[in-house]
Amino acid sequence: MRALQQLGVLSTVVSLSFCMGWSAAKAETLLNTQGTLTTGDAVLDDGSLYDQHTFSGNSGEQVTISLESQAFDPYLILLDPDGNRISENDDISHSNRNSQLRVILPSTGLYIVVANSYESGKNGDYKIRIDVGDYQSSTPEAIAASIPNSSTLCNSTLEGTLDRLKADRDVGILVSALRLNTLYEEIISARPNGLNMAFSGPATESLLTSPQVLNQASSELIQNCDSLGAVIFGSAEVDGEEVFGYIPALENSRNASNSFPVSKFACAPIAPEQRPAAPTQRATPQWGEQVCL
Repeated sequence: MRALQQLGVLSTVVSLSFCMGWSAAKAETLLNTQGTLTTGDAVLDDGSLYDQHTFSGNSGEQVTISLESQAFDPYLILLDPDGNRISENDDISHSNRNSQLRVILPSTGLYIVVANSYESGKNGDYKIRIDVGDYQSSTPEAIAASIPNSSTLCNSTLEGTLDRLKADRDVGILVSALRLNTLYEEIISARPNGLNMAFSGPATESLLTSPQVLNQASSELIQNCDSLGAVIFGSAEVDGEEVFGYIPALENSRNASNSFPVSKFACAPIAPEQRPAAPTQRATPQWGEQVCL
């Protein structure tokens, strides 16, 4: 647990429920801004820099807080109106280093969000966003921003896929785009983009253990999004990920249904001595493989 003594707050973690599927209320963006961690900012006991952002919240509201950075490994901490640490997050999933919190606020008052670096001494630019309400019902504009150079067909497919995955399930889904060359040394050059779908809520484990559901979702997305090469399904709550991607070798083995050549990546176990020593380091499997711990 990260030290917050300089903030003058308690380090007790209060149990909170994650928001699994948002209510019918419209989303409202409370904060959407850029910031910079720089020398001279406040410092935690572990030597990491942080900024503070505040927002007014009401008891029972459903809030999503997202922190993104290309310069450092983001770390989020949420403090309640009494200064108690009530939730924190390092990585959205094993393949997405950005941080994200989804919580139901326990009381009414002024909350503090701590935008922090996981590692000491790291600095750089970041983006932070705070939404309240039906955040998971993404607008077409938000979906379009998830995949670089996406088409109308791609955007509508993503929206429809999210609706089907959430239908009759208590699950939240955070979608983020990524460049596959950050995970693989060799990729399909015509399909350099990937999607990360991070699940949360009671249905998370059942979804991650449903290969047919995940295969259908990823096949539709990769077929209708020309630059998309793989979809990574994971969760900060459950160990392990499932990766489904485009496999050119399957082009010649399509079955009668003419299914698109997408397959679950094979497990490539990493021996303990080969595992990355630092949280910011990643094991690099071959295309068509996924790391299995």
